[in-house]
Amino acid sequence: GRTDIVNYYSQWLMNRIKEGFAYSRNPLFPDNVSKISLKPEDVDCLMFCSKNYRPMLKYMEEINKKYKIICHYTITAYDKDVEPNVPSIDDSINTLIELSKIVGKEKVLWRYDPILLTKKYTVEKHIQTFEYMAKKLSPYIQRGIFSFVEMYKKLDYNMPEIISFTNEDKKKILKNIGEIGKKYNFY
Repeated sequence: GRTDIVNYYSQWLMNRIKEGFAYSRNPLFPDNVSKISLKPEDVDCLMFCSKNYRPMLKYMEEINKKYKIICHYTITAYDKDVEPNVPSIDDSINTLIELSKIVGKEKVLWRYDPILLTKKYTVEKHIQTFEYMAKKLSPYIQRGIFSFVEMYKKLDYNMPEIISFTNEDKKKILKNIGEIGKKYNFY
């Protein structure tokens, strides 16, 4: 959970799976290193979370045969101005479809989060983009997850263009996302 293994370290993970263990360093106490078993009989579930599953696709069938897995796939409305190192929306949709065909739609959760507002990314833009994605993704997912941005000091400093949500903004987004989810039969 401390890094995007799927996008950046998929080969490392496969090496660790072959060896049957991985080491984990405690970030607060760097001298505290734990050896974690990756033997299938010792693992309840592998949970992946990424904005780019493309580097991991070639390994997912093998992983899915050995382990119970869940794949959180984040695809949002943002372009390169907000997420410069993330594939385009359509590339991400295509990758999610491939992933779902490999592991099964019950194991893929679409994350549309965080929702943030700017002059470019308005309430209407989010509703329109969410519907566009939901229509394409619904045959390949059973569940969608979303959240509103948490305004941390660092985020406020790095993205001063963010506009605060009003209660009406949130209600409109919630109502529309709920209706879209119902329309395309995912929750």
